[in-house]
Amino acid sequence: AYPDSDATLRSLVALQFGAPRPRSVRLLGANRYTAFSREHGIQFSADVVHKVHKDGPVVVFHTLFPTGGLYSDPPTLDNTQWTASPEWQSAARSPVFQQKWDTYRPGNLQQQACMIIDVRQVDLAKKKASPWTSVGWTLLDLRDGPNFVNCGRFQLPLVSGAFPAAALSGLRELQESERPWKVVMGLLQDKKTPLAIDAASVFVTVSAAPRSSSFAQRNLASAKLLYVAPSDAKRYAYDAATLGKDTVQDAAIPTVGGGLLKRGKPACDPEAAQQQVDKLIAELLKL
Repeated sequence: AYPDSDATLRSLVALQFGAPRPRSVRLLGANRYTAFSREHGIQFSADVVHKVHKDGPVVVFHTLFPTGGLYSDPPTLDNTQWTASPEWQSAARSPVFQQKWDTYRPGNLQQQACMIIDVRQVDLAKKKASPWTSVGWTLLDLRDGPNFVNCGRFQLPLVSGAFPAAALSGLRELQESERPWKVVMGLLQDKKTPLAIDAASVFVTVSAAPRSSSFAQRNLASAKLLYVAPSDAKRYAYDAATLGKDTVQDAAIPTVGGGLLKRGKPACDPEAAQQQVDKLIAELLKL
């Protein structure tokens, strides 16, 4: 007799030839949806600097390696951009930036491609010879396998102090199979370089341009904490309820632009303060 249903037919086939073993379905990683292309480039956003040690506006400079940018001799602005516009009502010691996507278009995505992230603080009162103080720096690997961008939301620990020439030299000396963070670890272990990692960190977002809509909404809770031991993770936790009441506007400098009184002193005029920050950036970069 002929099988009277598909189920019966499958049973007979299994009995005669054995049950088929379908391959397990393996999904591509999120970073593998779109290969890197120079036309679309890499989109980068500096989102938050967390646990700054003192008050004052913060600027995040970001330079695409292997170009040296600000750290070349002489310095250039090749593949260097910056994020400097805060949300003025965000916490003074954990400033949030207005979302701004900067696009980088390297000729190709080299093995050691990374972003040099350099966080600096500016003193609008100009009480010192230079208004700039280095908060810290870090590196973010931009390559995820052959020709794919390391997309995602990341939280990165900051190495205290200014970005050292030794770090740039170390990046240039990396072997093909070595990752950029090896340079940081080498410097931290070198007793000749007084570098350290404390609890300060920076939140950033990276996207291949066609995927930028995936990161349209800022979501700090989904950021992946990199290069930090699980035992230290609590030091880097971002909890808005514990950030204090002082805002970036409170801390900028009360005399900038005058304005209304707040807590018995003149409140900072955000527009005037932003203009002053932009002017100091232009002077620093000789724009």
